[in-house]
Amino acid sequence: SEVVHRRGSLRIALTRGAGTTQLACWDSRGSQLRWHARWEADPTVPSRALALSDGYAVVSEGARLVLVDGLTGEQLMRTQTPGVDALASQALVLSPWRMALLHPLDVNRELVLFDGVPTSGFTRASPTTTMLRIVLPSPARWMVPTGSGDALVKLSDGRLFLYPGARPTTLPPALDGDIPPISTPEGLVRAGRLFPWSSP
Repeated sequence: SEVVHRRGSLRIALTRGAGTTQLACWDSRGSQLRWHARWEADPTVPSRALALSDGYAVVSEGARLVLVDGLTGEQLMRTQTPGVDALASQALVLSPWRMALLHPLDVNRELVLFDGVPTSGFTRASPTTTMLRIVLPSPARWMVPTGSGDALVKLSDGRLFLYPGARPTTLPPALDGDIPPISTPEGLVRAGRLFPWSSP
């Protein structure tokens, strides 16, 4: 079976084989192959899912997440997720060697961080990953990446923290709402207005 996602000028397709997972990236017309990636997967996993996030492709395979560079097809991370509902669409990419998700789904009382060890040139998937489960003071309302490898988490009680480290922080009133702002490499965006990361 094949799952296809489109982002900008790229078309990325996930294909599940017998004991393998394959990704293929094409141009928007599907006429030019940009890259192809294939790796071994547990043949007993009933389903696999694909999500695209800020230039990355995230694949969930049961109790495993795989992070792939969307421009080159290189695997950046592979991490096991025991006891966690690790859906590709729920995983937030914080950096080429860190992903995060809120758990359980729709309850959001726990932040789960997956850290990999960067490898030279990212020519192979990180051989070592750690999973850190953080119980939040109250359920999370939203979470966005900061551009520096941290997760900015807004709690249901209105407080804001940077993780890892549970560092309290604040946002300008224009950003501090129930709907998450858009995170970009330059800063946070709300209603077309950019708030650079260097801003208080």
